Amino acid sequence: MQLSVVCVFLFVAAVLKTGESIRCYSCVGLAAISPTACMDPFDATNVSTCDTGSACLKSVAKRGDTVVMTRSCVADISENGCHRNSIGGISSDTCWCKTDLCNGATFQRATSTFLVALIMFAALIARRH
Repeated sequence: MQLSVVCVFLFVAAVLKTGESIRCYSCVGLAAISPTACMDPFDATNVSTCDTGSACLKSVAKRGDTVVMTRSCVADISENGCHRNSIGGISSDTCWCKTDLCNGATFQRATSTFLVALIMFAALIARRH
C-alpha cells in the first residue's frame, strides 16, 4: 500500500511543473521600419508568460545605421547581468533578468549561444539592405 502511494506521488511530481513563471515583454523591431515597436521607448503591450525557470532578455544589435532590438523569454540564467560584444562590425548589448517585465527598462547585458544567434540575425538583415 505504501509503495503505491509513493509511486503515485512520484508520478504526480514528475508530471507537474514546479516553481513560478515570469512575464517578459516580447518583441523584435528594426529601428528604421518600426521605431516604436520594440525600441526605447516601446509599445509595451506584447507580454509573454515564460516557461517555469525562464528569464527575460533585452538585446540590441547595431551595424552602421541598422539597429535591431529584441525582448523575449530565454532559458534560465544563473544571475542577472549584461554582456557587450562586437564581432565583424556588429556590436551588441544583451541583458537578462529574472523578475516580471524586467526587460522593459532602458538598457541595463545572454548566453553566448543566444548572442551568436542574434548577431547572425542582424547580419542577415544587414545584407538585405
